[in-house]
Amino acid sequence: MIMPRLIVLLILSGIIVGCGGGSSSNSSSAEVVPPPSTEPQPETPPSPDTVGTACGSFQGSVEQGIVAFKGIPYARPPVGALRWQPPAQPDCGEMVQTAFEFAPSCAQFDREGDIASLAEDCLYLNVWTPDAEFPADGERPVLVFIHGGGNQMGSPSQVQLGLNLYDGAALAAKTDSVVVTLAYRLGALGYLAHPALSAEHPQGRSGNYGLLDQLTALHWVQANIARFGGDPGQVAIFGESAGARNVCSLVASPLASGLFGAAIMQSGGCRQQSLAQAEADGLAVASAAGCDSTSDASCLRALPVDTLLDALGPEMANGAFVGKNIGPIVDGEILTGSPDELIAAGAHNQVPLIIGANTDETRHWIGASITESEYRTLVYAQFGTNFGNQVLAQYPVADYASAAAAYTALSTDSQFICPARRVAQGAALSSQPVYVYRFAKGFESTPLQRLGAFHGVELFYIFQKVSELESYPASDTDRAIEATMAQYWSSFARSGNPNATDIANTGAWEPYSTADDRVLLIDSTTSQIAEPRAEHCAFWASPNSF
Repeated sequence: MIMPRLIVLLILSGIIVGCGGGSSSNSSSAEVVPPPSTEPQPETPPSPDTVGTACGSFQGSVEQGIVAFKGIPYARPPVGALRWQPPAQPDCGEMVQTAFEFAPSCAQFDREGDIASLAEDCLYLNVWTPDAEFPADGERPVLVFIHGGGNQMGSPSQVQLGLNLYDGAALAAKTDSVVVTLAYRLGALGYLAHPALSAEHPQGRSGNYGLLDQLTALHWVQANIARFGGDPGQVAIFGESAGARNVCSLVASPLASGLFGAAIMQSGGCRQQSLAQAEADGLAVASAAGCDSTSDASCLRALPVDTLLDALGPEMANGAFVGKNIGPIVDGEILTGSPDELIAAGAHNQVPLIIGANTDETRHWIGASITESEYRTLVYAQFGTNFGNQVLAQYPVADYASAAAAYTALSTDSQFICPARRVAQGAALSSQPVYVYRFAKGFESTPLQRLGAFHGVELFYIFQKVSELESYPASDTDRAIEATMAQYWSSFARSGNPNATDIANTGAWEPYSTADDRVLLIDSTTSQIAEPRAEHCAFWASPNSF
């Protein structure tokens, strides 16, 4: 019998890498509606911290050399008849609107499985821009962040370790860049595919509403970011976990052509499910919610939000991801194939890429200690006896400090490092460079130290938050890596090349090639090394692996 404390680990074993519009017509289309082309009103901003956009004027708040604009609508609230429709244009107000507070998070559970938000009106974005000579002509690089959370959780206002992790003020100040974060529909509201919804579409498709939200936000950036000091020709999108999965889908989507010049995928996958698979999952969700019609979506649209959340279930259970494949769908229009396959074939948007993962991605989802017997039980439960024995031979406990360390290596390789390497190998065959990293720096002198470079830890360095952690004395090394990560990302937005002359103590980050198979190891020191997991990744790439 499997011990009770293994239940969460068994849930983890099924992890899918993942971790707020529409038209009033019943005929849905995947076309993303760009912002209106009319000139902003009023043409002269009423105050130095006010910006007129193509759809209304917004007043931001000035703090420590940065102007922050929070809660700018980029689409109409997708409620009522607009639920499960492509995002529609927001109403453009004539009055100057204040943009001082984050909008509500899109409907979701929290990490304990309780409902955290019921908001469907959540399609807003946030902009941070240096106030030097503000508003200035659009010359600064632009970093657009897409948050993670399994496409079921997360928001631009997410709090981690007591900090608003995705607040872009420090990153904008450090790099003289414009930083944008955005919300998108999550869970069943963002990605439900269902025959009744597909029947409303001229080509018989459904799902991908959250991805359409992201496309619409990127159209907003192209139309408006110059007014905030950003250069629409220097836009890099970056995302972590499910955010990286979404970034990969945007790289592969023909609808995203021209919306960004570089893309960064942090700890996320690229393989997406088919419409048929997603519709089968959608039928199960609808049935659990009490809607069994396969041709009429009226029951689904009448459901309360909490009923839909309950029907899909929480993404997290006691801190561990559950195995739900919520996210972009290969529908033949927004995605014509799985992004990993499109990238390998060169049939994607040809932009420079950064792809990477952390050395201990899954460590914080695994108990403080597991026995060797429990480790074997986990492996057999996940892979079966025959292939499980091969996995155990590839990751013997004797090679690691503990059984927990062996399972961390196994799950990190199979779900993060090796999938990222496969995508990088495919991308390296294209006309644009791809840069590969491995983030190995964990927190020091804290109970979190035992977790190593866990899933998402690099975000604290990119967003310049390590120095803000309460009761954590950031070291000189921490601060140096904060500066390094910020410069890598902003330089990549500026030129498609992460190298910058002002990054101290680092050698050149060379583009990845399959012949050399070298990655940039980011740790207390930063250097390029031969891929240390090559043998293990060859194992996971074998025909017998999955």
